[in-house]
Amino acid sequence: HVITDDKMGTNVPGIFAAGDARHNSARQAITAAGDGATAAFYAEKFLGKYD
Repeated sequence: HVITDDKMGTNVPGIFAAGDARHNSARQAITAAGDGATAAFYAEKFLGKYD
């Protein structure tokens, strides 16, 4: 499992993890969906720095 911060980011810049891949995840579909939305939001912000 991957350790993430509250923005679903890992210790590698630009790498995000969500759902069951995360350490201490609740392992529920609704949690995974929320994690995915959060990861997508912050990944888009990260990529926006390179526009």
